[in-house]
Amino acid sequence: MNFDDKFTKQFEEKLEKNLKLIRSMPPEVLLTVKENLLNIDSAIEQIKSSPNKSDEDLKMLKDLENDLPALKQQIEDMQLILMESLYRNSLVYFENVKRLAKEGNKEAEKIYNDLRIHIEKFDVN
Repeated sequence: MNFDDKFTKQFEEKLEKNLKLIRSMPPEVLLTVKENLLNIDSAIEQIKSSPNKSDEDLKMLKDLENDLPALKQQIEDMQLILMESLYRNSLVYFENVKRLAKEGNKEAEKIYNDLRIHIEKFDVN
């Protein structure tokens, strides 16, 4: 990528760093995070539906209310980074297929014609 300014270069470096970090997470860690979130959600619902909430229950709800938005934001950030990576990789794939189609590769031409309709709807270039 051609970096026109310092900000763009720093942004790209940070994106790559975060992408490597996310990709290095073992699947079992992600599964554990998912399971823990489901357990937390279940616990919150149980506490909320309980008619007799103890002081400890109320404190736990307050703590979760404070902590969960940050966790949610981290997960959303991870999702955005992964989606950006997928988007960029799909454009690279499309451009390669497009090049091969222009060079006369018949299989690439079929793929290009299938993808072109979808890519052109979203590609601003």
